[in-house]
Order: sequence, then structure tokens, then C-alpha cells
Amino acid sequence: MRMPRCRIVTRRFFAIRPLPALRLRGLQFYSGVSRPLAVFCLLLTTAIWGLAFVAQKFATFSMGPLTFIAVRYLLGGLCVLPLARWEWRHEQSGFAGRERLVLLGLISVLFLGSWWQQAGLTNLSVTSTGFLTGLYVLFVPVILFLVSRQTPHPIVWLAAPLALAGIYFLSGGLSQIGRDDLLVIGCAVCWACQILLLGHLAQVTRLPVNISATTFIGAGLLAAVGALLFETPTLAGIARGWIAVVYSAVFSTAIAFSLQAIGQRYVPSANAAIILSAESLFAALGGALFLGERLSLRGYFGAGMIFVAIVLVEAVPALRARRLAACPGPEAPL
Repeated sequence: MRMPRCRIVTRRFFAIRPLPALRLRGLQFYSGVSRPLAVFCLLLTTAIWGLAFVAQKFATFSMGPLTFIAVRYLLGGLCVLPLARWEWRHEQSGFAGRERLVLLGLISVLFLGSWWQQAGLTNLSVTSTGFLTGLYVLFVPVILFLVSRQTPHPIVWLAAPLALAGIYFLSGGLSQIGRDDLLVIGCAVCWACQILLLGHLAQVTRLPVNISATTFIGAGLLAAVGALLFETPTLAGIARGWIAVVYSAVFSTAIAFSLQAIGQRYVPSANAAIILSAESLFAALGGALFLGERLSLRGYFGAGMIFVAIVLVEAVPALRARRLAACPGPEAPL
């Protein structure tokens, strides 16, 4: 079977558009963001998020999941609010009716994903949580297929069972896969939706920092209401975990999510997913260095299977596209 050599075109909903320059005293704010710099922003985001698993684990010792999320996102939102206000004043853009609905969806998946991840991390190791969270890379092409009928690359059907087998070994068998594992897998689904929704909003609104500030404050308010209803938050508990709160709010939330929003202006969602998936490696490194965590040989084997599946999902289609682009003929065999 042969197919015309052509560039793969995604639906308009996920199309990449250039971000116009924002000027401040003669300086361009976004126009200098090249593709390599955008990739670096995503890599830095990955490292910050991976090490944040350690901070989140320490937070579980002194406060409930919803309390931690509320303080983290509200503080993080306040940190980026001044820059968001400047961006709003200098950018001739806004949120249309459709974008407002997408923004509400983004707030919802950020809240649910954070809640489920923090709740699962209460009893799971940092390493296991990091690798299970990385499964969102597999969910991205599946969700794209369900939403916009973009047929996933055939490698997805190889990577999916490989990842499932990895979960089996990482968790210690089917009988050991419990509520906490399922919560983190549900978190991975939410992160996949978050990547796609954020990619769309960052492309069409030209307000990446405003998107970050709005989603942080929205998710923080939802978590605050949940904490008051289902937990007993105390200032003493929050004070005991202040280091975890500050790192998660300032670095993991205000800085990392804003870098992600800016980076995804120039890096397609599928490519961004594979870069961000490396946070599982930083999570394992942080767990080993700061918590002394060690997996069994079987657990490391499962983690390796998950990581291989994650890499396959992005690397194989990317190499295929590069080979087709380099092909001199009008057609290339499948």
C-alpha cells in the first residue's frame, strides 16, 4: 500500500498559530521564543514537576490532599497574577464564548487530576506515582481519536498493552492494583486532557499567563470548598508542610505551568507530551535521593516497560514523519 507524501494536517481545533509579539518598553515579550527555547521550557517544566513529587509526598504527612491543592494553587495563582494583569493590558485579545467553555474544562481536569494524584500519593511511592502519571502520553492520541477522529499511529496499539504489562509488574500483580493505583491512572487521563485543552487555548487566545492564573485560582477555589466539606484543614498542619507548599506553589505551579503554557505555543501537543513524560525519571531520582525509595527488581522492570511504551508512542511517529519528509520521491511506502 502506498500513500502520497504529504504533511500530516491536524484539525483546525489543534492547529499551531504564531503568537504575535508583546512589547514592553521596546522589548518583545513572546516573539523571541524559538522552537528550541520552547522545548527547553518544557524540559525545565519536566524537571520541576518530577522533583515536585517529593514535595507532595512530604505534604501528605501534615495535611489532606484537598487542603494541599487549595493552598498550592491559590498561592501559585497569586504569584503569577501581576504578570497576568500586565499581559491582559498589553494584549488585544480575550476569551470568546467557546474558549470560556474550554477554560472551564481545563479548570475541572486540573482540579480532578491534582486531587486524584495527591490522594494516590498518600499510600504509593513517589517512583510508582511518577511512572503511573506518565501514562498520559498514551491517553493523548486516544483522546484525540475520540474527540477529533485523528487516527492514532499503529504503534499506540503496541505501546498500550506494553504499558498495561508495566503497570502489572510495577504494582506487584493484579491483586495488588488498588484504589490508589486507579486514582493515579485517572489522574493521567486528566493530564492528557489538560495538555490538549491547554494547547488549544494557548494557541488561540494569546494569553498563556492569564490561562495559568485563571486555572490555578479556579482549581484552588474548588479544592478549598472540598477541603472545608471533606477535610479538617488547620493552620498548624499547613505550617508544618510549608516547604512543600512553597515549592509546589511557586516552582511547580506558578513557574512550571506558565512555562508549559508558553512552551506549548510552539511545540505540538503530542510532542509536548513525550517531553513532559520524562518527569517520571525525575520523580524516581528525587524519590531515591530524598526519600531513599527503592523498587523491587520486578518493580523496576515494570517501570522500564512503562517508560519504553511512553517513548515508543512519540518517537516512532516522529521518526516516521521525518523519514517521509526526507524522501525525495512523491510517494513513500508505508
